[in-house]
Amino acid sequence: PSRGLGDVYKRQRVGIALAKSFAYTPGEKVEVQFRFNRLSMRRFHQGLSHVGNLVASILFPAQEHLATSPEPRLVDGNSRPFNRTLNHEQRQAVAAIVRAPARNVPYVLFGPPGTGKTTTLVEAILQCARFLQPTTLAGVSNASRDIKRFHILVCAPTNAAANLICCRLAEVLAPRTELMRVVAKSQSLKQLPEVLRDPQRRFTNWDPEEDSFTMHLDDLIRPIVLVATMATAAGLINEGVERGHFDLIVLDESGQAIEPEAVAPVACLLGDKGQLVLAGDPKQLGPIIHHDLAAQHGLAKSFMERLMDRPLYARLDRGDGRCEYNTDIITKLIRNYRSHPQLLEVPNRLFYDDELLSLADRALISSCLKWEELPVHGVPLLWHGVVGRDTREEKSPSWFNPDEIFLVVHYVSSLLQMRPQLKASDIGIISPYSKQVQKIQLALQHKRLGNDIKVGSVEKFQGDEHRVIIISTVRSSSEWTAFDRSHNLGFLDNPKRFNVATTRARALMIIVGNPNVLQLDPCWNELLRTCITKGVYLGPPIEQPDAENDDAEFVQEILAEEEELDGSSAQHRLHQELMQMPRGE
Repeated sequence: PSRGLGDVYKRQRVGIALAKSFAYTPGEKVEVQFRFNRLSMRRFHQGLSHVGNLVASILFPAQEHLATSPEPRLVDGNSRPFNRTLNHEQRQAVAAIVRAPARNVPYVLFGPPGTGKTTTLVEAILQCARFLQPTTLAGVSNASRDIKRFHILVCAPTNAAANLICCRLAEVLAPRTELMRVVAKSQSLKQLPEVLRDPQRRFTNWDPEEDSFTMHLDDLIRPIVLVATMATAAGLINEGVERGHFDLIVLDESGQAIEPEAVAPVACLLGDKGQLVLAGDPKQLGPIIHHDLAAQHGLAKSFMERLMDRPLYARLDRGDGRCEYNTDIITKLIRNYRSHPQLLEVPNRLFYDDELLSLADRALISSCLKWEELPVHGVPLLWHGVVGRDTREEKSPSWFNPDEIFLVVHYVSSLLQMRPQLKASDIGIISPYSKQVQKIQLALQHKRLGNDIKVGSVEKFQGDEHRVIIISTVRSSSEWTAFDRSHNLGFLDNPKRFNVATTRARALMIIVGNPNVLQLDPCWNELLRTCITKGVYLGPPIEQPDAENDDAEFVQEILAEEEELDGSSAQHRLHQELMQMPRGE
């Protein structure tokens, strides 16, 4: 590895499998090439070539499409919910998906953080799988068993998300006949959760004789529920699965997928009478885009976010001063089961129309209120202002802040004094720069504070939650704020990144950062003013912001300086910060 990257990189290794016929002579130079896997991109292009199969009401739903909605589905009156603890909005969403009164347009399940989106989705899928079969529908006799069964395809952008929902479904549905997790051939069996690789209950397409995941048409069309990533699902048409085979296609975490990724399985497999459900939260992090040109042409906006921007999914004025969604096509979950109400306050106000209600377990969300370093008893929030120094190592584009690292380690050490009530795994540390993440990890190891503390970027924490969240913002020089904004780095000018970072904590959130820099961003400024009002801000006096730091010419000067470091494109290197390769299969 390159000099100066630190011990974390030096311990990383790359394994290469070689053919048995390969003969190596010691000392001989060998050329190794890493090639980009184009399979997922090809499937996205294939999906776009099938877009003509979709009716306009799926891609561009409008008010006039509701007038042509089919009759709602009939459901067996003896059906019982699998989960009897669902709240009003969750039951409303399940009923809308199962009965489908407007299934010619996509149905949107809008699930803010901690509101039980996955729980709602699982219940809806289970009810469709069990209560919409020909032998269970009201008015259908047992003699009509040859009628086509109701089939469901559940997709997610990542394997982790697909595994999560499949494990929840596996608690009720039988393997192979009712549920199958279709895994791409490129994946390893060891990467699956234990319940899915149980040899006695074969939930996947793993073939022990082939020692790999295989695709056989009979296995793909037999199960009532098929679960796969969006990229893998888009390729099912190439295995012989016909368009229209699935009566319901569910796109989970659809706010994180680029639109071609989400549209590909829909365009290839959804029939004219099929139903599409999208679930997620467009207010959190969206698709990861690696090129400004792609973002300029709309790829930074997910399919779900684009749909919710259409007038059909806007709130309706009821005439009595209230605005509500049309629950036939969209449901917003508003009961938060994750966080202390004071931790929800700012993101609730900024992103969710102040509608979220905190219903989290009181014992859990109050578990840190006796921590001795809380500035105000009963307020699980602390902003420790620090005017530190942000710096870089050699040619690395990534930043770190030693002063903030010291404070983060101090607070971790102090919190762990509450053992056994608080464990290391209960703590998560978020920072927007990879170098700060590495430095914090090394500092924790040096202090022997345990390896169970998760440290990572905001992107690594989306969908995650911890009892305690510590946020290290790093940036301490206001002269670099325009630099960060122009390259989508850090926390500034990125409301979605702010929203994810500040909605992970359950019982306590600690912010370590320079208030004079963070106040330049409207979201962070709102949180800062809230902390000051509550009396939980500690640190230096807050200065008035300097409006001259956004000079575009200054940004260009910085870029020019960066290019002089090693001749490579500074913009290209900076785009790698927090970026990841396309997830593929």
